[in-house]
Amino acid sequence: MNLHEDIRPFACDRCGRTFAQLGNLQKHMAVHTGERPHQCPKCSRSFSDISAMRRHVAAIHEKDARYGCDRCDRRFLHLSSARSHRMQHDNIKPFNCDTCGRSFAHRCGWLRHLRTHQHGVVKVGGDRQEVVLKPGEYIVYLTE
Repeated sequence: MNLHEDIRPFACDRCGRTFAQLGNLQKHMAVHTGERPHQCPKCSRSFSDISAMRRHVAAIHEKDARYGCDRCDRRFLHLSSARSHRMQHDNIKPFNCDTCGRSFAHRCGWLRHLRTHQHGVVKVGGDRQEVVLKPGEYIVYLTE
């Protein structure tokens, strides 16, 4: 099986990311197309992945979420999501852009922002990592 052998024969022709299963590549393509075919039955939000839509319904509309914010009425299915949300209230933004100085509470927002600059190397804490931006273009994370 491809998953256990780390064989990834399915490659995205837009960013080069590879996948072990064709279905995962097909889901990934929504990142590039912006397609969000799964609409919440209770509000206007839509999602690229049906499981994300189901999590939204459970957390927002069905109030199955166990973890509530003590500063607003938001609720979360996972403690990590509640902690991440709390950072917004406390204005904690640990991800900083070395080029323009903007700060971000969430890594995903920071990475999205970095694509607006023509970075080559970014220094952050943690292990060395590489993130694909466009075909043949990488941001390299270095520890100090």
